[in-house]
Amino acid sequence: MLVFSARELVSLEKGDVVIQANKSNCSLYLPLVLKRASKPEFLGVIAFGKRQNGMGYSSSVNQSLKKFGVDAGKALYGAKLRESSGKNIIERLSSIEKGLANLKTDLA
Repeated sequence: MLVFSARELVSLEKGDVVIQANKSNCSLYLPLVLKRASKPEFLGVIAFGKRQNGMGYSSSVNQSLKKFGVDAGKALYGAKLRESSGKNIIERLSSIEKGLANLKTDLA
């Protein structure tokens, strides 16, 4: 289970990378966010393990990862929308099918 301090959680929810190099088996946590006008919507986190060479991540790598987290967040949000839309369509079709079945028995 991932454990974050209140400050780290606020950072993740804002879309900022969190580094916990000495606290866990993971050295970097990348938030998955959906950019909104008011504030980013936090969708989840990707945990990166410790680097083999023991070095940290450079600021340019952190910036690239942050952009990746936004792009991945868009993709996840789009997939979530398609899934929920698909469920709604199936529920509507099922309802129509039941209505038609009831209509047939009423006419008979």
